[in-house]
Amino acid sequence: MPFHELYIRGTDANLQHFKENVGTNLSQNWDFREDEYLNFHYLIFEYQGQDYPHVSVWITRKPTEPNCYYVANIVPMDEDVHQITQMQYNAILDFFRGDVIETYRMLNPLNEINLSDE
Repeated sequence: MPFHELYIRGTDANLQHFKENVGTNLSQNWDFREDEYLNFHYLIFEYQGQDYPHVSVWITRKPTEPNCYYVANIVPMDEDVHQITQMQYNAILDFFRGDVIETYRMLNPLNEINLSDE
């Protein structure tokens, strides 16, 4: 089974709305911040729940596709954990999609974004 991927596509206006609002109305499972790293702007969601390892999910614009954000990486946050398994990565990404991205879509039904698992 390959690593799952998550792409978020839309118009410039829709993706700008997504960028400005996806970090609001989060469940208590997530903390949100933005950061710049190596000339990329990241939306970072740090998992605070108990069901998965302590990780952060990093989203940024896809350099080769201007109207697309994607999950660039899921990074372990505990000092003693240097990597997560493929099964953990996929489970966390699936949970993130439902808990964060689908919640955003439900609360912003007029802002059309498209999700794919390419």
